[in-house]
Amino acid sequence: ENSQPKPPGLVLKSPTHTARLQVLATLFPDAKFIHLTREPGTLFASNRRLRYSLHETQSLQTYDCALFDEQIFKSHDVMYEN
Repeated sequence: ENSQPKPPGLVLKSPTHTARLQVLATLFPDAKFIHLTREPGTLFASNRRLRYSLHETQSLQTYDCALFDEQIFKSHDVMYEN
């Protein structure tokens, strides 16, 4: 019989994990969550850089990058609604 306590699991900070907190709380009812926040302007600029860099390196088609700002705001709203 193993009397050693089980080490805690780890879910790294990720927007996808933030959007699925209800599912994670159901799967892991004893879990504790820490919500880290960032200054909104810094967060927005970081998301914009990420989208542009992913578009440059991974897109196989042209895309109207002018839509990125609107998508960033929308994805943030959807994530926190969930």
